[in-house]
Amino acid sequence: MNKKFLLTSLISLSLHSLAIANISKSEITMPIKISNDLPNSIIYPYITGDSTCMPKALQKGILPGSSHTFELTQTCWKAGRVYISDRADVVNQSKKLGGRYQLVEYTFTNNAQGTAPMVDYDFSAVDSLNTISLAVEAIGSTKGETFGWVGMPSSIEKLQLQSKIDTFSLQTGWPKFTGNESKIPSGYNLFALTLDSDLPQAKANLLRQRLISRWLYWYDTSSSEICFNNPHGRSFSECKAFADSVKAVMNAFKQNANENGVHNPSDADLIKHIIGYVNFAPDGKNWAYLTHDIGSKVIGLLRGVADKNDGILHKKYLFPAYDSNYNLNPYVTFIHGQKALNLQVYAFSIDDSIGNIQVKDFRGMQIDVGGTKQLPDTRHYTRPKEPLDSKYHIIPGGGWGVTTGVICGLKQTYKPGEPALAALFNNANECNVTLTNPDTTFSLRKMTSGALRLENCHGAVCDNITVNQTSVNLPGGSSKPVNTDYHIYVGAGWGLTTGFACQQPVSYQLGKPAIDILFNRNKSCFVTLYSPGVSFNLNRDQNGNLVSSNCKNKGQADICSMIHFGDKNINLPGAPA
Repeated sequence: MNKKFLLTSLISLSLHSLAIANISKSEITMPIKISNDLPNSIIYPYITGDSTCMPKALQKGILPGSSHTFELTQTCWKAGRVYISDRADVVNQSKKLGGRYQLVEYTFTNNAQGTAPMVDYDFSAVDSLNTISLAVEAIGSTKGETFGWVGMPSSIEKLQLQSKIDTFSLQTGWPKFTGNESKIPSGYNLFALTLDSDLPQAKANLLRQRLISRWLYWYDTSSSEICFNNPHGRSFSECKAFADSVKAVMNAFKQNANENGVHNPSDADLIKHIIGYVNFAPDGKNWAYLTHDIGSKVIGLLRGVADKNDGILHKKYLFPAYDSNYNLNPYVTFIHGQKALNLQVYAFSIDDSIGNIQVKDFRGMQIDVGGTKQLPDTRHYTRPKEPLDSKYHIIPGGGWGVTTGVICGLKQTYKPGEPALAALFNNANECNVTLTNPDTTFSLRKMTSGALRLENCHGAVCDNITVNQTSVNLPGGSSKPVNTDYHIYVGAGWGLTTGFACQQPVSYQLGKPAIDILFNRNKSCFVTLYSPGVSFNLNRDQNGNLVSSNCKNKGQADICSMIHFGDKNINLPGAPA
C-alpha cells in the first residue's frame, strides 16, 4: 500500500475521531422528564436556570397520561427551577409568588466525559405552597439502581389539599393569595410581602403581630423566670434551652444588622430575616455573627425545639401545635407535621436535612404530576438516620457491630453504616466517653486550638485509637486526611508508635499514612515519640521551612543521628528521604 496514502488516511481518521470526541463532550446532556398523571388536566412546565440558560417552555403542554423530556445542556445545569402549572400562561404565572404553579429546584453536575453525573434536587415550599401534587426522583442510574421519590404524594388529591389549606388558614389566621385561594405564602414571605396586593394585608398583619409577640415572649423575659413559672409542657432545662436559643438568635441578627448599617431594625424586619435566614447586607455577602451554631439554632427554633440536635434527640417536641408558644412559624408545622401534610420538602431556606436530595451516579430527574405511576421507582424515599450536628466525632472502624455508650453525657447508639458518633461538648472543654462492645472509656479534651486530645483511655483497643483535630478513630476507623504540609515518615522496622506532636496525641502503625504535624497558628512544635524513644523541637522559618533543634534520644539507640530533617518532612530511620 502507498505509505503516503496510509499516513493521510490515519491522520484523517484521527481527526475524525477527535471531532467526534469534541462533539460528544459539548453535547453531554442531563434530562428532566415530566409526566402527567392528572386525569383531566393538561400541565405546562417552564424551566429556568442561571443567566447562561435559555428558559424552556412547552406551549402545547403535556396531556394526561403522557410525558415530555427536556435534554438540558450544561448552560442549564445550575440554579435550575421547574415551574409546573395548570395554566397555559405558565411563564407569566412564574413571575408572581401568588401564581398558579408548584416549584421544583435542581442542580446537575458531570465531568467532561459524562461519566460522573450527580443530581441535586428538591420540591420547594420555601416561597409558597400550591395544590398541585407532584413527585420527583433521580433517574438514569449508571449502576442500574432506582432511588424513590420525594414530594407531595397523589394520595393528597387536589380537593383534599385545598381542604387542608382551608383548615390551616382557619386555625392559624394564615392568609391565602388573593385570586388564588389554592396557594399560601411561606413564613418568610408572610413577613416579606408587606406591600403585595396579592396578599390580604389586613389578615396578614394580624398574624404577623401574633407571631412577633410569640418571639418577643421568649426574648424579653428572663429564661429562668419563664420556665420556672410555666415551662409549657417541657422540663425546666428544655424550656430554658429554647428561650436561650431565641435570645442568641435574635441578638446575632441584631448584630449582623448593625454590622451592615441597619441600626435598630424593627421586630418584623428582624423576624423576617431570621425565618428566611438572610443577612442584612445589601449584596447578601456579610454574614458576620451568623455562625454555624446560630444556623443550627434557627433550624431548631423553626421546628419547635432549641436547636437542630435537640430535634434529633427529642422528636416528640418537633412541629408543636399551631397555638403553642414553642411554634414560631406554624407554616413549618403545616408542611412537616405528622398531623398535617407530613411532607419531606423544603419549608424554609435552610431546611436541607429534610428537603434536599443529592445523589451521585444518576443522570437526570423525573417529575410526575398527580401521581407516581410513571416513575421508575414508585416507593417513597426514606431518609437515613439524621446525624447529630457536631464538629467532633468518634468514628468506629470496620468490624464494629452495634455499639452503645454515653458520650459527653448523651446516650448514643452506633450501627454499621450509620453516621459516626457525635461528641457534643456544648460549652465544656472536656467530654467523658464510655463505649460497649468492646468496653472502652476515655476522656476527650478540647484544646485552645480547637483540636482534640485523648486522655485516660482504658480498654483493650486504646493502643490502636488514633486522633486528629476533630475526630477519634477507633481501630479500623478512618477520617478525611488532615490538611497539612508537614509530616513525619516512619521507616521499616518501626511497629506501633505513639506520642505527641504539637500537643496532639499521635499514633502510627505499619501501613498507615505518615504522622501529621499540625502547627495550627504556632511557629514551634515539640515532638516526642515512644518505642524507640526520641524527642525534638521544630520551628518554621520565614519561608515556612522546618528548622529542628534539641533532638534527644530517650533509649539506648542513637535515633537522632539517623533522622533526616527536611524542609517539610521528617524521615525517621528506614524511611526514604
